[in-house]
Amino acid sequence: MNNILLIITSVLLFNLHLLAHSGSIKGKVVDSVSGKPIQLANIILLPIGLGATTSENGEFLIDVVPEGNYMIKISHLNYTTVSRMIIIIAGEELKLNVRMAPASFNLAEVTVTSKLDPNRIFTKINLIDIELRPINSSQDVLRIVPGLFTAQHGGGGKAEQIFLRGFDNDHGTDIDVSVDGMPVNMVSHAHGQGYADLHFVIPEVIDFVNFNKGPYYTSRGNFNTSSYVDFKTKTNIGKNILKVEAGTFNSFRTVAMVNILGKDVAEQNAYIAGEYFYTDGYFDLPQNFSRINLFAKYTGRISESNLLTISASNFSTKWDQSGQIPDRAITQYSWITRFGALDKTEGGNTSRTNINTLINTNISSTLFLSNKFFYSKLDFNLVSNFTFFFNDTTLGDQINQVEDRDIYGYKGTITHLGNIGSSNLKSNLAMGVRFDKVNGLALNNTLDRNQLLQTRALGDVTETNLFIYYNGLIQLSDKFSLDIGLRYDHFLFDYVDNTQIKYTPFSEVAGIFSPKLSLFYDVNKDVQLYLKTGSGFHSNDTRSIISDEVKKAIPRAIGGDLGTVFKPIENMIINVAGWILYLESEFVYVGDEAIVESSDETLRLGIDLSVRYQLLKDLFFDFDYNYAYGKFINELDGSNFIPLAPRHMSVGGLSFIPLNGLGGSLRYRFIDDRPANENNSVVALGSFILDLALNYRFSNLNLYVRIENITNTEWNEAQFDTESRLRGPSGNGEFRGTLEPQSISELHFTPGSPIWIKGGITLSL
Repeated sequence: MNNILLIITSVLLFNLHLLAHSGSIKGKVVDSVSGKPIQLANIILLPIGLGATTSENGEFLIDVVPEGNYMIKISHLNYTTVSRMIIIIAGEELKLNVRMAPASFNLAEVTVTSKLDPNRIFTKINLIDIELRPINSSQDVLRIVPGLFTAQHGGGGKAEQIFLRGFDNDHGTDIDVSVDGMPVNMVSHAHGQGYADLHFVIPEVIDFVNFNKGPYYTSRGNFNTSSYVDFKTKTNIGKNILKVEAGTFNSFRTVAMVNILGKDVAEQNAYIAGEYFYTDGYFDLPQNFSRINLFAKYTGRISESNLLTISASNFSTKWDQSGQIPDRAITQYSWITRFGALDKTEGGNTSRTNINTLINTNISSTLFLSNKFFYSKLDFNLVSNFTFFFNDTTLGDQINQVEDRDIYGYKGTITHLGNIGSSNLKSNLAMGVRFDKVNGLALNNTLDRNQLLQTRALGDVTETNLFIYYNGLIQLSDKFSLDIGLRYDHFLFDYVDNTQIKYTPFSEVAGIFSPKLSLFYDVNKDVQLYLKTGSGFHSNDTRSIISDEVKKAIPRAIGGDLGTVFKPIENMIINVAGWILYLESEFVYVGDEAIVESSDETLRLGIDLSVRYQLLKDLFFDFDYNYAYGKFINELDGSNFIPLAPRHMSVGGLSFIPLNGLGGSLRYRFIDDRPANENNSVVALGSFILDLALNYRFSNLNLYVRIENITNTEWNEAQFDTESRLRGPSGNGEFRGTLEPQSISELHFTPGSPIWIKGGITLSL
């Protein structure tokens, strides 16, 4: 007992000694031209190596700095590095205001290691990617994540189908997507579990993307199995922006962003943005697709220690679609072209409204509090036809999926910077709740889009997710950092089946603990080794609890990454990792059929490789290659393929990005053939697509041309093995004639875009 007291007393005295002989640095970094805060600037204190990264309002804090003389270095990819001598006096806080001049993009400014946040390098890589492949369209939004592919198969109005790390995520089942910390995934959605529709985001307001792969991050809960992606919107746009774009297929897009407060209001920023987009699409049937987006954001100090950020957005869209078509309708019967439609009344409309509020409070120089509140309102109406006359040989199988949803959420986080002995400790303790209320969740059979034939499923869902977690980042030494955490999620599932005459409620309660442990080793300032391990999960659809088959409401995922990030030369960054992921047996509600489907345990493993290289001052090369192998564990070889799970994927290109003058890029996208079903009897075809972009920037004007699929390659975007039954032509372009003698299971697909040319002008004022 005496020994324990002696150890505790020694540790306390040592910490008191450190505090008594140390000071701190607090600062803000801004653009010297626009005055806008610079986020993710890298601050390092030489020669001791302590560092920090600026927040979204350009602020940083380095605490417990031993008294003495130091060189502080502030760097960023797009700015000239600032270095200056400073003196730290014990017990005092040094305040710095740093102005950085814009400069050419420079990979030499990237520091691999970060003692304050070892995962920060992945965000820096994504900053590089935004420079090399700017986000210009809704399709580009998710593709910014290395190794992530998307496919659209709903006329541009549905959420994209997502492929990552050997997963066909459908529309978001195994990837956690958020915007400014507000969840995008929809639990128990009319079209499928985890539905993540990002079309409410105006691409030009995205500042950077915080992403990481695997279930290793305590702050991420539901759906964080293969990855999480959090899009951060700009705090300050600087200049006002007007963009006008037109292209083939009767496409038109315009974006306006207005800085409301101007440059003269200190500690406050506010802007509004709007987007309108229309296209007929490249299909034989005009898509009549239109989308309107509005977004507003305010950031400002409401007191010396409180920073308020509030944003609001509204999005609405409507479209007609040609749907997925069976291969035989083209190759065998010659009824339609690749861009034709067998059911010309498919389509939909959807809208979403969001309010997102964050209050950051500096309680002291080492203690911080954040309170986040969010609300979302979603209306969804989709008409599809996948099987044509398979179920109903007379009127057809057209389905209508509908829902009306409200989401309420809160998350509170306490962050503390301290010490354990001589080791720095950054602690996060958080708790929160998400509450989904879904009314009129329906699956209907319809005819010609508007005529209701039958209601197959109709109910109300109430789903509550309560969570609490602790995460600690410990700097064990100058070389080693340990990231450890534990999360608990508690779910309350409630479903009322309104197809029953008698009031019929169903309820289920479930909970899951998710431990996380990651180790980082900084070989030197240019080499980091890491081992990440952890457990995550995705919840199953609330409606699945009415099935007697369901044994588990929350399937667990367990995985590990072993990798390195390093700079072999000053202007090159390489990230390579081997990974493995196990996922428990799942029971998934299939929104297209109103049934519960089960699948067995799966095991996936693979390799991710990313290279970023600055060949010349303005010439850059980037390359991503991702290999994944997956199988159902308990199935026989030959019948254990995971449907639509890609094995080889790669993206890359050359980009020329001068500050002014002519620039551009040539990029490719590659995905290989993959099994469309468990026995690989039907194959989803791979593709290799080239895209070209050219722009000319001078003064406040930017002229650009983008050409998608410059070789006009014939390729399939979304693909499925589907059993369908068709009727032949019946006149007036309809297909309600002679019925096929039997149903056929084969590849059904949505064709990818042929060559698509878009040109535009951006004016900054």
